[in-house]
Amino acid sequence: MPNTDLPAAPAPPAAAAPPTSASVGTAPAPPPGVVPPVPSGGFGWLLLQMILVLVAICALAYAVLRYGVRRFQAGPLGRSRGMRVVQRLGLEPRRSLYVVEIGKKYFVVGVGEGGVSLLSELDAETAAGLERAEPSGEKKSFRDLFLKKSQ
Repeated sequence: MPNTDLPAAPAPPAAAAPPTSASVGTAPAPPPGVVPPVPSGGFGWLLLQMILVLVAICALAYAVLRYGVRRFQAGPLGRSRGMRVVQRLGLEPRRSLYVVEIGKKYFVVGVGEGGVSLLSELDAETAAGLERAEPSGEKKSFRDLFLKKSQ
């Protein structure tokens, strides 16, 4: 038979939860169903701040694209001295032929998935003729090509 004369053992103290980084220095969360207070400037002020930040970000992006990209292009200030592409002929989406002028010499270069290959060297007369020549084909609209094919 149990002894009822002895007092019951005291309950162990409830362990306090350690403070988290979210709960330190912040106001307690409002109870459910209570709308948090509006900031002192109101929503109009928040909207204005957001628009100003958006304009600043767009201006910064414009400045970087307009003036900053030139520094990363080939050569000083985006110009490659002594070398230029005279003409390009696309053979396939990943293969092209280039006529490149380096100094006073002209080269035909093939570019593809395997890299760049020197194909031949052109004499000055042929290269001068390429520079003066008009592109062989006119660019046609899809409509013109469709009408020609349907006839």
